[in-house]
Amino acid sequence: MKNSSILLMVILFSFVFNAQSQQLANPIDHALLNIYSQLYVYPQEKVYVQTDRPYYLTGERMFFRAFLLHASTLKPSTLSRYVYVELISPLDTAVLRTKIRIDESNLFYGSLLLPESLPEGHYRLRSYTRYMENMGEAYFFTRPVYIADPKSAVVEVETEFDYSSRRQVGVALCFKDKQQSSLRVPQQLAYKSGKSSKTKIAKPNENGRISVKYDVEDANPSRSLLISFQDTTHSFKKYIRIPHESSFPEINFYPEGGNLIAGTNNRIAFKALLPGARTAEVEGSVFNSKHELQTTFSTLHDGMGSFDLEVKDGESYYASCRYNGLSNQFKLPAPQSKALSLQALWDGDSLSVSVLSANEIAAAKYYLLIHHQGVPVYLQEWDGTMQHHRLAKKLFKTGVSHLLLLTDNFHILSERMVFNNLHDEATITVNFTKDNYSPREHVVFDISLPQAASDTVPVSYAIAITDDKDIELDTTTNIVAEILLRSELEGTIHHPAWYFGNDRKVPEAADLLMLTHGWRRYFVSEALQAKLEKPLIRPERSQSFSGLLKRPNQRPYKKGKVQLTAIGYGFSEAVEADQDGRFEFSYFEFPDSTAYQLLSYANERTQDVEIHVDTIMYPPSTIALPFREQIAALARDNTPDFLEFVEKANRKYVMENGMRQIDLPEFTVTANKKLKRIENDLHLPAPDRGVPFEDMKNNPPRTFEDLFYRIPGVNDVSDAGIRMGSGYALIVLNGIVRDYSTLIGMVDIGEIAQVDVYIGYGITSIWRTFSPVFVITTWPSNTWGNQAGPAKNVKTVLPLGYQKPVEFYAPRYDSPDALTAPKADLRSTIYWQPNVQTEKDLKTSIDFYAADTPTTYSIVIEGIGPGRKLIYYRKNAAIKVEKSIR
Repeated sequence: MKNSSILLMVILFSFVFNAQSQQLANPIDHALLNIYSQLYVYPQEKVYVQTDRPYYLTGERMFFRAFLLHASTLKPSTLSRYVYVELISPLDTAVLRTKIRIDESNLFYGSLLLPESLPEGHYRLRSYTRYMENMGEAYFFTRPVYIADPKSAVVEVETEFDYSSRRQVGVALCFKDKQQSSLRVPQQLAYKSGKSSKTKIAKPNENGRISVKYDVEDANPSRSLLISFQDTTHSFKKYIRIPHESSFPEINFYPEGGNLIAGTNNRIAFKALLPGARTAEVEGSVFNSKHELQTTFSTLHDGMGSFDLEVKDGESYYASCRYNGLSNQFKLPAPQSKALSLQALWDGDSLSVSVLSANEIAAAKYYLLIHHQGVPVYLQEWDGTMQHHRLAKKLFKTGVSHLLLLTDNFHILSERMVFNNLHDEATITVNFTKDNYSPREHVVFDISLPQAASDTVPVSYAIAITDDKDIELDTTTNIVAEILLRSELEGTIHHPAWYFGNDRKVPEAADLLMLTHGWRRYFVSEALQAKLEKPLIRPERSQSFSGLLKRPNQRPYKKGKVQLTAIGYGFSEAVEADQDGRFEFSYFEFPDSTAYQLLSYANERTQDVEIHVDTIMYPPSTIALPFREQIAALARDNTPDFLEFVEKANRKYVMENGMRQIDLPEFTVTANKKLKRIENDLHLPAPDRGVPFEDMKNNPPRTFEDLFYRIPGVNDVSDAGIRMGSGYALIVLNGIVRDYSTLIGMVDIGEIAQVDVYIGYGITSIWRTFSPVFVITTWPSNTWGNQAGPAKNVKTVLPLGYQKPVEFYAPRYDSPDALTAPKADLRSTIYWQPNVQTEKDLKTSIDFYAADTPTTYSIVIEGIGPGRKLIYYRKNAAIKVEKSIR
């Protein structure tokens, strides 16, 4: 970003100097100065996330690389220090969130550990920076991710939908055991739909079918329903999608240039969309007000098409459209006799640009502006004497360019977007030392890129190598398609990578995309009027806390002191609150799970000062991502290859982590009165289980082992910690994370007042863990039951810190013992390296060891190449592993 800012400053000052030398006489210089000023005061970011593969099993770790780029220059951006990566559930809530810090090489990469408790379903990965929140969620990066659950994969769900009610969709469910080919009837089914709805219970009828209602008014954007059941031997939890009722598509018509010009022949594009942003293939006819046929049309690709129409002044037109045996009528835009409309047509190595008008173009002055990603590449006065202007194709970079016809005072009259593909992406060459390999053999190959003439941007990329028997690659999108196409357009682009392919329909279909997905994201129209947009949210450069000091009467406490301590890091800092009692800490950073203690104090009694810490808010998920059919089909069709992947990945998980968590059926314990609990700083809801303070008082434990074995589910207490299920619990003592040895060294067993145990991820996510959490509270005083309550001038908080990278583990078989080790190598992702950086000769050597399965491996490489060219390389079956001859 520093290099980009310097470049823009140089350009900006050159225009200022030039304008001053001419006493600001040239209006084109004025306009260019304003556009570059807009880029300087409000630079935009784009982010793209590459994952090691498109689907996973619960309990696995998802690895990723985030590419944060300056939107206008495509240089790596260092404007923001952190990138957020979230896993969004089908109910449109963030179930996982991590904060990735830029490393010393200006790269962002990390991972997400997928908890066993995640239901199976279609999730999506969302990524953004705090700075990108200025633009809204439409500017964030999203991509689909399917997550399978091995316990749910053995159950087939049959569904029927009833749309007789407008407010609710009836859903009939039937479950079958795939292994035994028999009906499986749960005693009861739990289900949940919208974000705000509660979990409800339904029971089967005499035929084993379960009927539930999906509330349309409370529907989440993705229209999904979470269903689950448990019995003594099995648990099932899965999201199912509620399809929209079959209906006629909504068809919108878009005259080229934005205006339907009377008295001329117009090109009109259209797009047909079903509910849920699904495209529809339609055909139709256009009629005038006298119901006389004018022309016919049909879709060309992805619900889009176009037709030519001779438009008469004072006439009106409508389209009669047909879809699946149904018909409907839509009005076309009204003809205009005084408007102008830009027309653009690719003709060989040039773009022919013209202006459509009902009459001869008036003698008034007009300008033609062309910008690419907000950067002007052409601004000249329009010569009305010429019927067509031809502009060389090389003027237009690969991607989307925006043409604007402007008045003499630079107001927009008409606009047109065009797509160009120069096929100038960075070319990668991969050289293998041999064609075939044996299981566990050392694989070595070289990657080389062409030399750039001169460029200061370092070359870096991520590489993923996957087993073709397990993984079907996502070919719908990639870094080139996302950065150069999808992020430049409004609405849903279902298969952005297709527009960079070689299908003969691509040029015409890409042009239809430009006509039906117009967008303004670079504030060019505002800049032309010298009304520069400025960001409200500043780039995030460090962690920060803010809050309010209050007196017991809830009035602000002015000029109070607040001290912040990062527990375990020897960091402490104090600030003074302002006249309104507000305080803020910034310019520090520590890893995730770091506990911070806030202490307020003053010259008078400190207990009169209450600390209220501001809640850190994250952007809600409001935009649904439609299924990408390629990924959706894998789970929907339960292909043999996908089921084999689930079985193999589960064997790998159990081999490395032990038996999976067993969900027992819930049961209710009734009591005469609600157990009292000691209040603590964390203000958590009632625990899933634990030891309340009354039990501690009436039957005090003699040892720590005696205490923790009282809690159902604890199967071992040792120096290693408290083992519950297949892993060890996280221990939180008075709000601070401690290990077991520290716990028993810090407190005596008699000082512990209560133990609260939380198992569900809704609470354990506070500490970014999927393990059970033991929240231990000591007595406020050493007197039994004498509860003074927590000090209100002390707060312990656990905000989201930056993630420490976890290295992808790949075994090495570089010794005879390792080569013959009996432990099976069941990797699906064979190799992952997120931070490959090339030497000066742009060559890199990659090496790894093959896994045990005879198969082929595919390679995907994405990144930033020489000359800021984006890198996308995919080769299926690039490496062959044959059966071992040893």
